[in-house]
Amino acid sequence: MNVFDHEADAALAARVAAMDWNHAFGSLQLERALRLARAFGHTWGHTPLEHCRTAASISAYWDSEMEGLDSWQRGITAPWVVDGVLSHVTGTGRSAWAIGPDGGTSLEIHRPGGDAPILLAQLAPSGALTILVNRDTGPIDVTKISDYRLRHACVAGASKKQEVCRRHVEALNDMLWALGINSCAAIERLRAAAVEEQVPV
Repeated sequence: MNVFDHEADAALAARVAAMDWNHAFGSLQLERALRLARAFGHTWGHTPLEHCRTAASISAYWDSEMEGLDSWQRGITAPWVVDGVLSHVTGTGRSAWAIGPDGGTSLEIHRPGGDAPILLAQLAPSGALTILVNRDTGPIDVTKISDYRLRHACVAGASKKQEVCRRHVEALNDMLWALGINSCAAIERLRAAAVEEQVPV
């Protein structure tokens, strides 16, 4: 019996082939990426700035610093970059982020097994922030609807898979804090509208 998943191996090989090891990071892109990497506990988030020119230079730094250690001891030692976009999806698939060359940042919160995010935040290079609740009918801007409609958007669709719970709001808030956004009226409105879930799903 073969214990390897050849389809997954092929998908990973394709992703590795698409990796842009020599993309030169923009300053805002690198700043935001390092903040999120540190918040997520990635080893590469602690790379000295003089080694942060490209994913290749970050990887080379940690290869020399951690020589002799197994990969599980090293942690994540380089960012993932494809087409100039630096991105990460957590092992559980519940949180994801992507940062473009100009520093524009997208944050996503997913339900387990859900393809589409239930919460999104978009942080422009200028610092302008948009937070969206994602519904089947499309994303809804939290700042542009009434409290009543926001509450309805958080519990829209009878399926538990679509409910926005307080823990989802807190997960998004943690990413915003990592990016230096310490107070946000949209998050406060979401906290008030979100479902208080008794048993995590």
